[in-house]
Amino acid sequence: MEISAGKRTVLVNAVTSRIISYCERIGLTEPIASIALLRSKLSDVDLPDLDAALRDKGSQWERVRVGIKDVPAGVECNACGTRFAAHADWTPCPDCGNPGAYTVRGPYHLKLKEIHVESGAIIKGKKNTLLL
Repeated sequence: MEISAGKRTVLVNAVTSRIISYCERIGLTEPIASIALLRSKLSDVDLPDLDAALRDKGSQWERVRVGIKDVPAGVECNACGTRFAAHADWTPCPDCGNPGAYTVRGPYHLKLKEIHVESGAIIKGKKNTLLL
């Protein structure tokens, strides 16, 4: 799924805003060295401008690097209801063999894994800190 430049800008702005809001909510004021994100393997969302968008948000963010790791998508079989991890589109259900499954989360699923501050501390993202 190729996304347009305009849609990519909207997604980058949404993710940037949610990352900054999360840091404000937990009271994080130290300079940020890097952010690790998890992206659904079935998502084609590419956010090459995310680093630059965050760096534009002030001195706390001026040296931030963003790393994105692809993880299996959470899907649910539409025949038997089994939930499982899928690494590719149309992965058959491991329980009943049905090829029809749908993603449990949205198509752009992106989650905050952790934030590394320049002092060396690592702040783990809460279990369900979804950015998209």
